[in-house]
Amino acid sequence: MRRWLLSGFCLWSIWLSAGEEPLAEALEKAPIPLVVPPQSELLPAPQIAAPEPVVAADVFPPYAVKYEVNYNGIKVGEMTQQLTASTNGRQTLQTVAYTTGLVSWLKSDKVTERSIWHDEGGALMPLSYTYRYSGNNKEAFERLDFDWQTGIVKSLRDGKVTELAVEAGTFDKHMYQLPLRRDLAKGLRQLRYPVADRGKLEQYEFEVLAEEPVETGSLGKVNCLKLQKGTTFIWVAQKFDYLPVKIEKDEDGSTVSSELIEFNRR
Repeated sequence: MRRWLLSGFCLWSIWLSAGEEPLAEALEKAPIPLVVPPQSELLPAPQIAAPEPVVAADVFPPYAVKYEVNYNGIKVGEMTQQLTASTNGRQTLQTVAYTTGLVSWLKSDKVTERSIWHDEGGALMPLSYTYRYSGNNKEAFERLDFDWQTGIVKSLRDGKVTELAVEAGTFDKHMYQLPLRRDLAKGLRQLRYPVADRGKLEQYEFEVLAEEPVETGSLGKVNCLKLQKGTTFIWVAQKFDYLPVKIEKDEDGSTVSSELIEFNRR
């Protein structure tokens, strides 16, 4: 079930594969600073009609959204995401995915991701990233801290700390969706982002395929740009500040998908 959530609930976690080892005491004692604020639950966003898009080159208006997650057409979970307003140039993005309905009786899974970054004259500088998974007697935890004075990212996973040298313009595997949305708003179509992930640097590349309308159950027909990364297809809409309206991924003959059902700009 955790794999379904990670595969289908949202664009920014499709490629995440954090370990499932039990959470050890070493996680709390590891020698890297914890700069993440206390965890908080997200309140479901009320469903309202979307206003005109306001995403500009370097503007990320706060919002709260909800997605429905399906596996072969059957609902298995939901995902909420919230972007805070800028405070002293800092913003926080938090995503929470969880199983729902009858599925949650069989497998109660929850995934929480949080990114904090600083806007340095229009350049997005990630500061920290955390990942938490809980469900059925298992827990997993991962944390990345970015030190831009030294150009080093420290990664904590399974009680082990690794270091990676990075340059400005590197993102974490959760917040990179923000420069992606910004570049789409600018009209750019060459979409490639360096991402720090567990002691290694990866390149996330997207191909813009076409403009295509998407029929949704909650929001009606929405005009979208269709993107592709590997076997994953993402439909993003200018109407919703280039957030994904629909995501679809093929996994060994099965289809995992998610669909935007609520949008609220704060």
